[in-house]
Amino acid sequence: MISMARRRIVNAAVAAALTAIVAGCSSTAAPTTPGGNGPSGAPTATVASGTSAAASHAPVTQVPVVGATANPVLAGVAAALTGLTSYQYEVTIVGSPYGKVLGDTGMTGTVVNRPSFAVQFKTSYMEIIELQDGKNWSKNGSSWDLSPSKALSTNYDTFGPPNQISHLFSPSTAAYFVAAGDETVNGVPTTHYQCPNQRAMNFFSGVEGISGDASWTADMWIAKTGGYPVRFKIAASGTASFSLGIDITKANDPANVVHVPAG
Repeated sequence: MISMARRRIVNAAVAAALTAIVAGCSSTAAPTTPGGNGPSGAPTATVASGTSAAASHAPVTQVPVVGATANPVLAGVAAALTGLTSYQYEVTIVGSPYGKVLGDTGMTGTVVNRPSFAVQFKTSYMEIIELQDGKNWSKNGSSWDLSPSKALSTNYDTFGPPNQISHLFSPSTAAYFVAAGDETVNGVPTTHYQCPNQRAMNFFSGVEGISGDASWTADMWIAKTGGYPVRFKIAASGTASFSLGIDITKANDPANVVHVPAG
């Protein structure tokens, strides 16, 4: 299990890195509303036996974002995600030590926010049902085992879309993404935003432990209706290869159900 203090340090480094990344992007559109950083710190991650958390991350120099603001749609992405009644998601991390925590298949899951929170997610190593009150079940074969104690956190709390996006796409960093056109993604009409500054994006390689020359891209696809993130991706190609991707599907679909085991 990753310690709480270590996880907070890593999350702070990731947030600082992307702030540095997007601060290097040349701004085009005039800002309209004030922005702010997403919540700092994050819960610990439950790591499967035989796996390890990400390797030590190199320190990253934060480039302050001064007077930068995002338009209402960009600034509200994280809130729009948590405002959904339910959704399904996929998180993939390739080419980084963090990817080892989730395994080759990444993480998939179903989130129900209302009427009460529940999430069922699966990685290469485990399948877990987590409730807001801290109860969680682990799947063993065809049966579900209730944890004897309330969990402080799971891999969903650390690697799931709400935590990832609130840190990597906070209003302050979102201010530097610019519209690149309209696209339909996962069957949803979206506006595609990106921040392709190559020099600035090299800061992210330090956080993810990636070495070698690379060309970077950072993209967010936001639903035209609802303003929630449909896809978010940061990628590097070249002598270094890396990608972090988040896909949101079936937003507010009544079929999104988490069947909580008895007990």
